[in-house]
Amino acid sequence: MARMVREEGIKQENIEAITAGAIPHLSADAKPEAIPSDWLAHFFEKSRIVSDGEMQMLWSKILAGEANTPNSFRKKTVELVSTIEKSDASLFTKLCSFVWMFVIRPETAIFYSKTTDFYFKQEISF
Repeated sequence: MARMVREEGIKQENIEAITAGAIPHLSADAKPEAIPSDWLAHFFEKSRIVSDGEMQMLWSKILAGEANTPNSFRKKTVELVSTIEKSDASLFTKLCSFVWMFVIRPETAIFYSKTTDFYFKQEISF
């Protein structure tokens, strides 16, 4: 019984940290009340076991993004994020740093040949 209470306490602390971390990312016209309750339940079911601060920030940004623009993150996205290891998230962040913003096409990924040493120098492997 003591173990269960302790685990639930940790999960609640994780939820509170994620929620608090979302606040700075909310826009002035955010509508957190418009987040579907099923989505929110699924979100907290998956995120409550995350205790790493950097990964909690990722979850916080997703929560804020959903509050800023309801229905912008699908449950599948939440499911996928719940399976990503911290090292994979870091690698994906590095890869995304190579996305260029263009006027014609807002987000275009520019990749060099996968055989180049460029990515290996950035510690990105295919």
